[in-house]
Amino acid sequence: MIRAALRAPSPVASMNVNEPLAERRRIVTSNGTTLSVVDYGGAGPAILLLHGLAGRATEWQSTAQWLRQEFHVVALDQRGHGESAKRCSDYARRAYVEDAAAVIESFDLAPAIVIGQSMGALNAYLVAARLSASRKKPYPYRSRPDERFSDAR
Repeated sequence: MIRAALRAPSPVASMNVNEPLAERRRIVTSNGTTLSVVDYGGAGPAILLLHGLAGRATEWQSTAQWLRQEFHVVALDQRGHGESAKRCSDYARRAYVEDAAAVIESFDLAPAIVIGQSMGALNAYLVAARLSASRKKPYPYRSRPDERFSDAR
């Protein structure tokens, strides 16, 4: 069961990306585990960024700077990493997937584009499979890089 402690509207379109990082951190709870999320702001379809092993959400900062020009960008400190809880009782892949789903749910990001690096890529793949399996119609996608995601929401 996923429980999201945060369900607040995100005033991201007007957010200043140069604000101190602490001002953009949000906390989400997934199955009793406290997770730290960096909301980089931006307007448009949502992107959730998942770091690799031994990484953290802030490693996406330069990528988020240019992505936020067309997307609402959120990065998760996955359990055991960054500012998220360290001594978790569960480090199974399922727990990482539930954490990412809790972030998507609590920030109301669905349908979200999930991008990951290394461990985060595997988690992103599993999150996409989990979320698309529970959806009645397929998510929109781009077949060409120059297409925009105008129908993603």
